[in-house]
Amino acid sequence: MDSPNIDKAGKIRDSFSGKTINKTRQAPNNIKPNILQKYASFNYVWTLSVISREELRDPIQVGKEIHDVIAKSSGIGKDGAFRNFNQNVNDLYKGNADVAKTVTKELEEKFRARNKNADNILRRGHDIFFEKVTMTAVHRPNEQRKMMNFTKIEMELHEPFGVTLYEKMRAGANNNRFIDHIACPYRLTLEFRDMTTKASHWAM
Repeated sequence: MDSPNIDKAGKIRDSFSGKTINKTRQAPNNIKPNILQKYASFNYVWTLSVISREELRDPIQVGKEIHDVIAKSSGIGKDGAFRNFNQNVNDLYKGNADVAKTVTKELEEKFRARNKNADNILRRGHDIFFEKVTMTAVHRPNEQRKMMNFTKIEMELHEPFGVTLYEKMRAGANNNRFIDHIACPYRLTLEFRDMTTKASHWAM
């Protein structure tokens, strides 16, 4: 009976002898690199947060910290970074002594009670998700702004835990020394988070 280890000449085959096989006798390597390997899958994360008065005075500080998060497409979780509640109404009028003198004790107590409730709602971290964000940039003469260019941003938000958007905006404005949420500036951040092992991301 012929043994698979022995060839016709009676010699032990190289594959069973333990000898190093000559690479020149092997079939060429036909494996090609994956051309998609250098590309990464990205996920988009939108965040709506508040800009403080200090950041307005020094715009370089705006991109260093995201705080008082109102809505986030990936969920707020522990990323809220809520600032301390502004309990003294006079702090909101710093730099305007005439207005600060008109603040009565009754007005201050009413302000403190109203905004304390809003601050409690903000710190609960109720998630508000982005359904859609549409940005329209017009850089030519147009019907809406005549000869001026403009950028229009439309957002659709989904709030599954009740109606808290107004209170969160008001509390975020108050925490950053704005007495009115309408006068407070907000920051819309878009992050690109890739799916690689490095877990890097870019924000704009």
